[in-house]
Amino acid sequence: MTTDTPPPLAVDYSGRPLTEGDTVAFIHTDPIGLREGTIRIVGPNDVCIDTGDHLVTFPAATHPLLGPAFRPLGGTVKPRPVPEGVQQYPAIALQPPADGA
Repeated sequence: MTTDTPPPLAVDYSGRPLTEGDTVAFIHTDPIGLREGTIRIVGPNDVCIDTGDHLVTFPAATHPLLGPAFRPLGGTVKPRPVPEGVQQYPAIALQPPADGA
């Protein structure tokens, strides 16, 4: 039996789905540093993260626009398939749950 689950609205740079309530890490630019927050809203065009002090919004990038392909020395690169309509957020990474599960 198969279930028809819709693709996620957003995925992080590794292709993992982003959902409301996830704890995520992101790079802050002023001052430069690694920050952490909780996803409050996942929309088709942006993600809103609550850091406790601020609400931070990240715009989405469609998969083909994420930048040039890597060219490793002596290696090959194969793009990860992303379902059509899914937005990627290359600056956001999911963090493991606090309980280690």
